[in-house]
Amino acid sequence: MKQLSSREIGFLTKEFKELEGSRVSSVFQKEKKELVIEFYVTSKGKKFLRIIVPNLVFLQNEKEEMPAASGFCMALRRYLKNSRLRSISQIEGERILELEFEKEEKNFLIIGLFAKGNIILCDSQHNIKVVEEAQKWKNRVVKPREKYAVPENQKTDIKDVFSKDDELVMNLAKGLGLGGLLAEEVCDISGVSKNKKTLSEDELKKVLKALAEIEQRELEAQIILDNGKMIDVMPFVVKAYEGKEARVFKTFSDAISAYYSEQVPADLSPAEKSYKKKIGKIKKVLDKQRSVAERLGHEIDSNTKNAEKIYEKYNQIQEILTELDKAKEKFSWDEIKKKLKGHKVIKEVNSKDKKVVVEL
Repeated sequence: MKQLSSREIGFLTKEFKELEGSRVSSVFQKEKKELVIEFYVTSKGKKFLRIIVPNLVFLQNEKEEMPAASGFCMALRRYLKNSRLRSISQIEGERILELEFEKEEKNFLIIGLFAKGNIILCDSQHNIKVVEEAQKWKNRVVKPREKYAVPENQKTDIKDVFSKDDELVMNLAKGLGLGGLLAEEVCDISGVSKNKKTLSEDELKKVLKALAEIEQRELEAQIILDNGKMIDVMPFVVKAYEGKEARVFKTFSDAISAYYSEQVPADLSPAEKSYKKKIGKIKKVLDKQRSVAERLGHEIDSNTKNAEKIYEKYNQIQEILTELDKAKEKFSWDEIKKKLKGHKVIKEVNSKDKKVVVEL
């Protein structure tokens, strides 16, 4: 499944602004790390924010059938139901969204769309109340009663991102969170080789200019098709998909929603989806085993043919082996090698390994 880049999350954040000021009707949890928040937007009706960490977040207009609420889901309902969404923002350009809610008190819902992903509810001071999954890193802990801290960036200055001893495309994809496809797009626009590790001042200016161009692009949300099959969803046109068939959408959320529905059909129950995933894994194993079986089959056919050829020349090979056995009694392998130089059938003598190569 596609994973959103930081730039794509930026596009979505702008679209989500229509939710600001709306009221939370309820919260549902479809599966682990998959949350649906139901909003009532004045003059627009119900909107559903679907969160699938660490991959996707998007708006949809209809709610699917939901299973019984989990403990985590019930806790979120208790804090968020009937509250107002005051703001939604992307934290420091990272793959993190922060939603500010207000009822009797303020609460912040933090959605992490990186690494394993997470959904975290904090109080007004950003102390963690509930978390979908407790996590621990070397310099950071995410669990109830701990202070939430945004993951520290490796570099604070954008120029420092390019000072890492990695190829340009990797620095763009990981250091700036663009993802592989948009990183390739920046390299293509700038004209700077994606494999470069050290940039000159002129090259750095070209890359920064290309980044600015990506930031200023107009939304042209689309699903990319290959032979009628959905292969990706993008907020705008990229050169990598030039010439490909595309379905254009009004919003990026609409495009992602349609893409996700194709990837995981909405009418399947959680149990059916789980079963489908297991079947998919089994099919991959079977395909791999078929490939290995075909390769072994080819090897068997090849070895059988070689064996048949050897059998056809059995008498000739037997004579050569007999003569070699006699020669070994009188001569060293180096001497045998010299004597057999230019032989019509024996093409090579390996005196070190005591082997001969025979052409039949």
